[in-house]
Amino acid sequence: MNLLLLRALGVVLERLREAHIEVMVTKGAALALSVYGDICLRPMGDVDLVVDHADARRALSVLAELGFEPESIDLCPGYAIDFTDQVALRHTDLGAVVLDLQWYLLDPLRYRPPVPADWLWSDAVPVEVEGTRAWVPSAEAQIVQLCAHVWKHRGEGEFLLLWLYDIALLVEVSRDSLDWPKVVGLAAQHGLANAVGEVLRLVWEEWRPPIPEKLWQRLAGSGARPVRRCRYSLDHVYGLGARARALRCKLFPSISYMRRRYQVRGVGVLGAYGARLLGVVSQVWSN
Repeated sequence: MNLLLLRALGVVLERLREAHIEVMVTKGAALALSVYGDICLRPMGDVDLVVDHADARRALSVLAELGFEPESIDLCPGYAIDFTDQVALRHTDLGAVVLDLQWYLLDPLRYRPPVPADWLWSDAVPVEVEGTRAWVPSAEAQIVQLCAHVWKHRGEGEFLLLWLYDIALLVEVSRDSLDWPKVVGLAAQHGLANAVGEVLRLVWEEWRPPIPEKLWQRLAGSGARPVRRCRYSLDHVYGLGARARALRCKLFPSISYMRRRYQVRGVGVLGAYGARLLGVVSQVWSN
């Protein structure tokens, strides 16, 4: 499975490079390449890639030419690119090959304040994948990103132990060069200090890697405004027209979306629209 993903990743990276789109490999694949030292040692079910938000539309076009299609129907054309954090894509012929193309660290509709992914490029490290150059985040940025990922999925325990081990191994491998003040600074800057501190404490309790004593207490005392989960937020959307479009898509998605999402046909779509309208209004009101 990992070798299949690696070969597909090499092709994807080459085509994106030809289109002059810079791409970063993150999470499992980045760890396999830069920390585990062998692509086969780290189990993977997909490949996570980060592009600049301005390049997302072109990147999806390139991936479509390679046979990748979105796993889910967009609420309205362009909604995912304009308002969410990522798109999951599956290859039409190689169903096992799944890519997550991302431009925000967390879904900005669900977390406020929004956390973009562009800062991952700071001090990024070059790697080679199937003969093509790519980038992975610095060790410090990876720690913050991985901790945010664990924090986001807390309570979903299927892969928790693997994710905690990822962080522990990254800390161990990077122990001589890791800049912990930079980790604290990045976490605080992006409202993730509490999240990173909470996850690093779990990592230390489980694996005892060389994390500075009581680092999570320093993170908790950073004073930064923490990122919080919300029901629905448009804090990252600028302009009345764009906000109106986001709300319209949320309230009244395309008919094709409604049919698949609610498994209805004919006049049943009208009832689904009514139920959705009540649900969304309740979400927004409860914020």
